[in-house]
Amino acid sequence: MQALYFALSNCSDIPRNVMKERMGLIEKLVALERERYGNFYFRPPDGESPADCWDRCSDLIDSLQSLSPKEAEELLGKNGIETKEGPEL
Repeated sequence: MQALYFALSNCSDIPRNVMKERMGLIEKLVALERERYGNFYFRPPDGESPADCWDRCSDLIDSLQSLSPKEAEELLGKNGIETKEGPEL
């Protein structure tokens, strides 16, 4: 899929009407892939699926749970994430 997407989108010297036709093909391919895998598992070209995001966020939460509250607050503060008091994870 990635190779086909690249072949269809690599168009620096292609006339506008051919470009529109190619973009239509890309949109159809993307729609077919989304239908095949479902919205949660579909990964758009050069993007990430909600499943990828879920994995990343759950890994972060697991890592934070293994830290002491002070270590977690320091880690989040160093990365520019504002923390608020709330229920424990």
